[in-house]
Amino acid sequence: MKKFNRVTKLLAVFIVLTLLFTGCRSGGSSGTSAESDITVGVCLSSFHAGFMTAVNQAVTDKGKELGITVNVANANGDASVQADNMQNFITQGVSAIVINPIDSNGIVPSIKMANAQGIPVFIIDTNAAGGEIINRNATDNLKAGQTAAQTIAEQLKTKYGEYKGKVVNLCGKISQASGYDRDKGFMDEIAKYPDIEVVFRQDCEFDQEKSLNAMMNALQANDEIDAVFAANDNTALGAVKAIEQANRFYPAGDAKHIFVIGIDGNPEGIQAIRDGRIDATISQNPITMAKNTIQMVYDYIKNGKTPEANTESPQILITKDNIDSAEVKEFGLWADELRTRTGS
Repeated sequence: MKKFNRVTKLLAVFIVLTLLFTGCRSGGSSGTSAESDITVGVCLSSFHAGFMTAVNQAVTDKGKELGITVNVANANGDASVQADNMQNFITQGVSAIVINPIDSNGIVPSIKMANAQGIPVFIIDTNAAGGEIINRNATDNLKAGQTAAQTIAEQLKTKYGEYKGKVVNLCGKISQASGYDRDKGFMDEIAKYPDIEVVFRQDCEFDQEKSLNAMMNALQANDEIDAVFAANDNTALGAVKAIEQANRFYPAGDAKHIFVIGIDGNPEGIQAIRDGRIDATISQNPITMAKNTIQMVYDYIKNGKTPEANTESPQILITKDNIDSAEVKEFGLWADELRTRTGS
């Protein structure tokens, strides 16, 4: 009987140890055991604009596709909250951090803390002013600003037969590298046309309400305005609302029409082009950009593959004339993809 009890006890101990060992290996997470060890912290500036909503959607989907954990933190446009989000991910010991900085200078200490802990940092879109970055995946914002200036110049030549006119510049957030570069690209390029005058310029922080108020001020101060450069589509929509409220909206082709161009290609901007409310946008593709970044993170951690330091994401000028063209279809209207996937 004693021998039987001892055998029974040994068997029970063996079963418990087996269950504990199996439980430790499973970890309660999805994906394969190797891949589930990869956790990526994504620090986004906000979900205020469609661009960041698309990035959030894309990084999450790509993480599921790769079988890794992707945790997204939303800073709601607050640089101090973004720094806290970074600190939380560093404390958690994530495998990598992907960030879209609110403040290109202010985020540097957080990046350096991640560097000190050996956590690789990747950037989507807006650059940081310092720290060690494995890869920055972004549109050339200087080029986008230049393209906007060239587009406006050609529109004014069509209107007047020469490069002349009065232009408003509604800047993005100048403390962000993307806002600074778009403004610089535009101002440097428009300066090549001495008879095109920038009669009003204000930092609207990529915010629609601020751009509406700024455009109202511009309209009150200037009886003649020929064109508006808006740093993103939200800003462009704010400008158009102001033009409409001031009873100065005239359709394209009218001598009093104010030409408005934005950047991003977000759902509201694309719809406004279709409706004839804004004239053009320089579209990026944040869904492709974000998915490519998560793939680079995965390849870096899992396979030791180091990407190039900078990845230039393509851009395309979209107007009512080419919005349904094969060229734009091939590039991809991320606005349509986002609308389809969110059911909006």
